[in-house]
Amino acid sequence: MVEVTGVDLEKYEREWMPKVLKARQDVIDSMAKEYMLPEDKMPSPDRLNVLKLPYEAGTMSDKELTITETPAYLLVEKMAKGELTAKETLIAYLKRATIAHQILNCSTGFLIESAMARAEELDKYYAETGKVVGPLHGVPMSVKEHLYIKGEKCNAGFVAWIDRVAPFDNLQVSIMKKAGAIFFVRTNEPQSLMHPDTDNNIWGMCKNGNNLNLSSGGSSGGEGALVGFRGSPLGIGTDIGGSIRFPAAFNGCYGFRPTALRSSLLGCNAAGVGQITVLPAEGPLAQSAEDLELYMKVYSDGEPWRYDSSLAAMPWREAKLPSKLKFGIMWEDGIVAPTPPVKRGLKTVAEKLKAAGHEVVDFEATMAAELWETASKSYFADNGKADIEALAESGEPWLELTKYALGYAEPLSVEEQWRLNGNRDMARQLWLEKMNTEGIDFIICPSYLSVAPPQKKIFYWSYTAMFNVLDMPSSIFPTGLYVDPKIDTWDASYKPRSEQEKVEHSYYSPEVTVEAPITLQLVGRRFMDEDVIAATKIVSSL
Repeated sequence: MVEVTGVDLEKYEREWMPKVLKARQDVIDSMAKEYMLPEDKMPSPDRLNVLKLPYEAGTMSDKELTITETPAYLLVEKMAKGELTAKETLIAYLKRATIAHQILNCSTGFLIESAMARAEELDKYYAETGKVVGPLHGVPMSVKEHLYIKGEKCNAGFVAWIDRVAPFDNLQVSIMKKAGAIFFVRTNEPQSLMHPDTDNNIWGMCKNGNNLNLSSGGSSGGEGALVGFRGSPLGIGTDIGGSIRFPAAFNGCYGFRPTALRSSLLGCNAAGVGQITVLPAEGPLAQSAEDLELYMKVYSDGEPWRYDSSLAAMPWREAKLPSKLKFGIMWEDGIVAPTPPVKRGLKTVAEKLKAAGHEVVDFEATMAAELWETASKSYFADNGKADIEALAESGEPWLELTKYALGYAEPLSVEEQWRLNGNRDMARQLWLEKMNTEGIDFIICPSYLSVAPPQKKIFYWSYTAMFNVLDMPSSIFPTGLYVDPKIDTWDASYKPRSEQEKVEHSYYSPEVTVEAPITLQLVGRRFMDEDVIAATKIVSSL
């Protein structure tokens, strides 16, 4: 376990705070003032759910509101028919994203000038040819801050990296641009990128539109908050322990963590490069399961393996699932049981699947404790050296969740890392054999032990991190249910089984988490990404 070192508040205030203040002002300056929420329309201090603010603000027309309620795949269809232009679609999302940032602090900067220029270029092309440039023609997209946009600053939540400039576009960003996407906003992330929450010393805390007191998740929290607010139809995040799935789950949208060797991260800023026991993945957050599919197909059709030597060459295929599927419900991981609303969500989805003719059985997690040990120790196998040095360079204070994450840091010997790698590989084989033996097509389980917790109170990553270690593709889907204080209470016979479970459960209160969306995770076999998204479409349509 590492100690907090390198904090130098005098140096931080003297040398770096002027740069921090400039970065904050740059966000304000990047916004279109005419799209901002008027002062008299700002929510009252006691208002928790702000998702309806765009309808109350008076800055958006009915058509613009409809546009922002339309999934990306339908936006493309409408633009291909000439029913929408790229520019009017972009303006609609700029307006809603501006409101989102004012309330949720989800953006690190708007790209209005370049986005407008691209929208006008696309509209001109369509007017001259009657055709779209590609499968994402005119779709506005958001992107997590630490993913490269050429010429834009890229700091990954570290103050010391505040002036780093991206030398080229992230590969996935580049592929999306070629397909016609318009990148119009960049989004907030936590210090070190290793929080399941989103807070940093540059831009501060990102909030959750369903309930402003709750976490937006992390580390792609700005993406989750913005997409959940419908301020972006499609966004890009990254995930090494749940960083796409936490934000999607907490904000009530869709998310997908691909198999790592199918997912390029070429062109991103992060500490600890070289750790290969648990590989990160880059993927979409969206407003529908169809949009997850659209993103992954466009990405794969861009043949990323031709540009990134780390990838398997696997073109996207058409999933062909049987009409009757067998779902394993993993009710818990055997370490920390889920809270009442998550249990209600699992029961509801299980009942809907049965009613639709699918088979539903119980599924028990295997080697959950070993999977968490492998993840937590491997993240900082360098004893946290890369992160600690990045923090010490500016002398910035460590946030509490940075202290928690780095609390798992310890220097690993080759022998110890090999042991963890052996556990990982054994678990992968056992899970595959278990699914084969029991005839399980897909697993449905909690995305987190609870719904979105209060800000800064999320410590348990196992429900997502286990699938990073197993490298099994997984999606997040909303159930359509929300926390109801009248029914989502603990059973009278409830008793925590351990001190850890007691502590984790103490952060849940149906009154505190009121209106939090109830979302679940769907998991499939490694490299079977197409099947996972196809199954997500089936489940989300019930």
